[in-house]
Amino acid sequence: MWGLIALVAIGYLGAAFCFNQRLIEQNQMIGEYNGKLDIYPDHYQIRGGDLLTGRAHISFQSQNQTVMVVIPPIESLKEQQWLLSQSHPVQLQVTGVIEPVKKPTNFNQFDSQFFYRVQSISNRLIVQHVNYFQIKEALSIVDKIHVIRTQFNHYCQKLPAHLKVYALGLISGYRETDFYEMTPGVTQLGLLHLFSISGMHVTYLLMLVEWGLKWLPDKLRSVLEAVMLIIYFIFAGASVGLLRAVLSAEIKILGRLFNWQISMLDVWSVTLIINLIIFPAACFLLACQFSYALSFGLIILHNRGTISKSFWLSMLSLPIILEHIFEWHCLSLLVNILILPIFSILIIPLVLLGVVLNWANLPGVTLINFIIREFNTGLNFISSLPGMITFGKPGLITSLMLFSLTVAIIIKKRTKLEILLLLVFYSTSFIRIHYPINGEVTMFDVGAGR
Repeated sequence: MWGLIALVAIGYLGAAFCFNQRLIEQNQMIGEYNGKLDIYPDHYQIRGGDLLTGRAHISFQSQNQTVMVVIPPIESLKEQQWLLSQSHPVQLQVTGVIEPVKKPTNFNQFDSQFFYRVQSISNRLIVQHVNYFQIKEALSIVDKIHVIRTQFNHYCQKLPAHLKVYALGLISGYRETDFYEMTPGVTQLGLLHLFSISGMHVTYLLMLVEWGLKWLPDKLRSVLEAVMLIIYFIFAGASVGLLRAVLSAEIKILGRLFNWQISMLDVWSVTLIINLIIFPAACFLLACQFSYALSFGLIILHNRGTISKSFWLSMLSLPIILEHIFEWHCLSLLVNILILPIFSILIIPLVLLGVVLNWANLPGVTLINFIIREFNTGLNFISSLPGMITFGKPGLITSLMLFSLTVAIIIKKRTKLEILLLLVFYSTSFIRIHYPINGEVTMFDVGAGR
């Protein structure tokens, strides 16, 4: 047992060391840049009206690295439209400057530098001039999957507005710049996990694959399912939350193939170990914390009823929400209990049906868009009701204690002492933030200066 723990620890420390070394190397690769960059069309968007931003791959000082790229407005409207209409990877010849991603100027402001560093991105490329661009000719398998994803995203632009947003978010994991403007209730009610492609979406995929391939032998079908999961992982954006779901599903498939007896908790544990070795900084991301917390909650709540399960899943996610978002809506508990079954039983099938009906040019798309629009309007209305609590940031140690106490209550089936301690911790944390003993002076930078 101790040998296994030591092996896991060595593996994680080794992965963390290599990860840190890559960041150190990237920090040294800054300065003037004149060369090519490769970018997937599903990795860039128009922001701020005319700036094209996204992730790109470059070769600088004989080293490959992924950077955040900011491309100024392209003078020719025709060329800009061509660039946005492409489905194949694009190669640009540019001149610009590579610089570190900037730190936040305010305390507890969104830390874009940290956000990208944990994804192994330290620098951004500020493009000053685009000399020319062209379609990348030689495509790898990964490139071809990105082509299919981009083609799907372009197809979704033909869908009615609300169906389009839901189809992009739930199928390809793509969020346009207007996603949060159209769905403010999703964020304020703590329902972002529904739009983060994870276990529920993978379960739907496996159900469809199994239904379509049920005529094949079991082992061959399992192998095809494993391959389909890898393809879908790339197609859906290769997010951290999806990585957990795919790894878990792959481990279960391996268990079926080799007749291994693996408990759900073992699957969760092995998935976490592999995830941290592949991506050692994943535990710092909100999506990863959400994904693992909720999947762990589903395991320890497997014998509870729907209402009890939804309630305690919300309580498990609460410390994570407060640590990252700093506010919580009182109605989110009730909404999670009511919305989760509706979302999985009604909304997801309707979105899939709407995409197929529109492709086949069959009636019913307008009705489906109406249902989704009313559902979304309902969420936005509920989020606008009184009950939003600006709690503040509890701090890492406090959040861990709140999460641990919630787990203890679930396992011990709500002992009075743990429930009392949980209430005390939330209360004292709120008082400490809003009524500090020594007082404080807060200054912030609005970012308007030069």
